[in-house]
Amino acid sequence: MIWHNGGEILNSLGRVATGDEAAWLGESEALAKSVNLATDVVESEEQIAGSTYLVDRAWVNRTLSNCKKAGRTVVVPPLKKGKH
Repeated sequence: MIWHNGGEILNSLGRVATGDEAAWLGESEALAKSVNLATDVVESEEQIAGSTYLVDRAWVNRTLSNCKKAGRTVVVPPLKKGKH
């Protein structure tokens, strides 16, 4: 999942949820490891050098391209205060 406004790629494992499960899945993904497009991307595989969080630019470009081709856009409004 690409979170454009947040500048991150999140791994949702292809799951789509509705209702109460959607809220639970959203909270789980918020706590899950993600790729920060500003800090976790290097230009080449060699620069990853054994890191467990860095990814290379080619991987990001492939992921963005695949999402654009096969994905769908979902707009998630902010939670209203007092509702979790």
